Amino acid sequence: MECKFCGAEVKLNYMCAYCGRVAEAHYYPEIAKMVAIPHQANNGIPQIINGHYTVISGDNLWNIAKRIYGKGSLYTLIVKANRGLIKNPNYITPGMCLKIPEIGSEGYG
Repeated sequence: MECKFCGAEVKLNYMCAYCGRVAEAHYYPEIAKMVAIPHQANNGIPQIINGHYTVISGDNLWNIAKRIYGKGSLYTLIVKANRGLIKNPNYITPGMCLKIPEIGSEGYG
């Protein structure tokens, strides 16, 4: 897709290599209609759709890992699976679409 700010090629929820802005779904109304932000299930476990989780307000990697894997220290699995998206594990923003690896899959866990 084309970056709304500079016109360079960029992937949804990734930082543009040219201008440094993140291509978030709300900047692309035609895509925002198709992208559903998952809500947490009643049991407090985040909904994972096709191996991905969309960050919501108040999330941090430790708590996401604790709810998904049962152990917060496994947040490093999420960081490794999202190297191109997560530049700083202490800074994630609502709307980021994170890959959630299964424990034991292809070098994770």
